[in-house]
Amino acid sequence: RSGTGAGNDTPTAVTLAAQPSLSLDKRLAAGEEPTLTRIGRIINYEFEVTNTGNVTLAGPVAVLDSLTTTPICPAGNLLPGASMICTSSMRVTQADLDRGRIDNTATANADGQSASDSLTMLGIQNAALGLEKTSDHSGAFAAGIEVLYSYRVTNRGNQLFFVFFFVNDSKITGGIECLPTGQ
Repeated sequence: RSGTGAGNDTPTAVTLAAQPSLSLDKRLAAGEEPTLTRIGRIINYEFEVTNTGNVTLAGPVAVLDSLTTTPICPAGNLLPGASMICTSSMRVTQADLDRGRIDNTATANADGQSASDSLTMLGIQNAALGLEKTSDHSGAFAAGIEVLYSYRVTNRGNQLFFVFFFVNDSKITGGIECLPTGQ
């Protein structure tokens, strides 16, 4: 009945229950291309960690991400409604391009609270081969001259091939098997 009568100024105390809560938004850093196109590309990520509860979350704030370098977060506590940005990066591998995607989940932790977020990047797979034919003969061709031909098949795309190649040449009977010489 505080404040209902004339001259009644007795304060009323209301106790709010502590409701700690955390959210995480994992995203590409500004300026990052949203697709995978080449091996060795460094992808930079941002992790926005927000205190969505009504109590301060004691630091340190940590983000765990199994595919990136250890995320770096600012030091300190996280006040209710406040956010902090943590950063990390990863290098695109041949396996990422061969899968055609990177599926990645990160988890933020602060003062016993945790939150997760996922991000998927799709790859642009480009299967492309090149063929170069050379011979050991530099003079004029005539009947009975034996000519040794060499064929070089080159992977000009971004996908790994796991097969042997056969080349068909209209001047040679039968297929030509190409053996791998290295990566």
